[in-house]
Amino acid sequence: MKRYLIVLACIATLSIPFDSFSQSSTPAWWMTNSLKQTEKHKGTRVHAQGEYSTYIATGQVDTYFHKSTPMVFIRDGRAQLSAFGTLSYQRVRVQSNPASRTRSFSFNPKLIYDLNPSLQWEGGVLAEKNDAQYLKLRSAYYTGLIYNNLEHKNLGKLLFVAFGYEQVSTTQLPEDLGTEKFGNPIVYAQQRFNLTSIPKVNLSETLIFIHGIDQSHIYRIDLDLKAMYQFNAHISGMVQYQIKYEEEPLIPDLAPYYEKMNTALTVGVVLNF
Repeated sequence: MKRYLIVLACIATLSIPFDSFSQSSTPAWWMTNSLKQTEKHKGTRVHAQGEYSTYIATGQVDTYFHKSTPMVFIRDGRAQLSAFGTLSYQRVRVQSNPASRTRSFSFNPKLIYDLNPSLQWEGGVLAEKNDAQYLKLRSAYYTGLIYNNLEHKNLGKLLFVAFGYEQVSTTQLPEDLGTEKFGNPIVYAQQRFNLTSIPKVNLSETLIFIHGIDQSHIYRIDLDLKAMYQFNAHISGMVQYQIKYEEEPLIPDLAPYYEKMNTALTVGVVLNF
């Protein structure tokens, strides 16, 4: 409960408008359907964005944590190529014991094409590696349709439903359990809300749901709550709360080492170029 109160307090703090700001936030071109944009641009448009946060503690327990999220958007006419990624590194050492290190990354390149002012097509790849979960690589190939109304003046909405195929390979499992590989067709759904009616502030909520078709007991949910305050055209402050939930471990033998839900509270900066 305390974590939720911290998140709500941070969002409330960032949501206080200042009298000197009179302009409301508007969604960026890389988040909206090009066929709805009143201002038409010819040629190719490019935008790069990155988020970074860190945590360092020393003493009886030395901890180093770094997380970055690079993003690139390239649009030409109705077609847009996007690429998202996360990179994280954590090192923990208790007194003179050997340090433990965990690394993780995710990567989501995708192509979006605007079919009409209401619908978009998306095809892409989801890739993930996570040392803590013994994931050598989890990749999914998907295609589906988007309903995009993020340009709404108060509450933007995005709904996405897709089908795909997921492949999983593990690193060496504990207690000499070996490694495993398997595949599974999936349903991939995403929902997003953007509140942009507060000047200089953007509040967003994103929910991702992935469900196995052949292995229906395997599903995962990612919930992302984010508040950003724009200091200037290139720098924003960020508070983010994430919940990652998986009903069952991908590898049944991992059950003794497995937590269904993992949460993270992040404070960092967002850079726009």
